[in-house]
Amino acid sequence: MNAITIYPADFHRIYQTDSELSSRPQIKHGGCLFVSIVMALALNFRIPLVHSSLIAFYDKELADNDADVNNEMFVADPQNLIDDFIGAGKVLYLGRRSADYEAKPCDILWGCWHRDGADFDHFTHGAARPVAHDPWRNADGSGSASVSEGKLIGQRVARIL
Repeated sequence: MNAITIYPADFHRIYQTDSELSSRPQIKHGGCLFVSIVMALALNFRIPLVHSSLIAFYDKELADNDADVNNEMFVADPQNLIDDFIGAGKVLYLGRRSADYEAKPCDILWGCWHRDGADFDHFTHGAARPVAHDPWRNADGSGSASVSEGKLIGQRVARIL
């Protein structure tokens, strides 16, 4: 069983559906892994994060011309994204793991969820229900149907060094 990460009540959560991110519609459309990675790092390294700083980081990542994230929100190089956000040598991205991967004490987990009938997968910070942070939030405050109705099909893992 994977440990559950709990965000403090006063921690500012950012959701890919927040209206403050409307200037970057690609974040709403496909930014679940990007938002989940950044939120998990902000929590673990106590980095204050608001919408404007997330947008500034995203814009910086697009402008640096490396393959970590692109304009369609595909995260091709999670290690580079992590290093660019918190600095190199602090977290090692271990990659994809199965849904039944057992976390080590210093692991950060991102769940990959799939709901039958959907043509996409959805990522969250945390890989067990309830997830630590689902970057999709509906108007009623509920999270994604991928998590509530789908199943965990894999995990992405990083280790705090």
